[in-house]
Amino acid sequence: DLIITDWSMPGGSGLDLISEIHLEKALAKTAVVLVTSVPAGAKEGVAFKIGVDDLIVKPIQISQFVEKIEKVLQKLLSR
Repeated sequence: DLIITDWSMPGGSGLDLISEIHLEKALAKTAVVLVTSVPAGAKEGVAFKIGVDDLIVKPIQISQFVEKIEKVLQKLLSR
């Protein structure tokens, strides 16, 4: 129901992974949270355009992480 992935990964990017996830019918409605050290801003628009449900910028603060995950899970329940 929920995938949490990093923007930068060996051999590709989280954006590549998300694009592939959305091509699979069985995973098309899976929520995705992207974790990144890239500051929010210009690249954030790209992430949301390809279907990211939320973005978490490193360093991760636990309270922010929990809040964003809860928000995404609530969104899943309403789908």
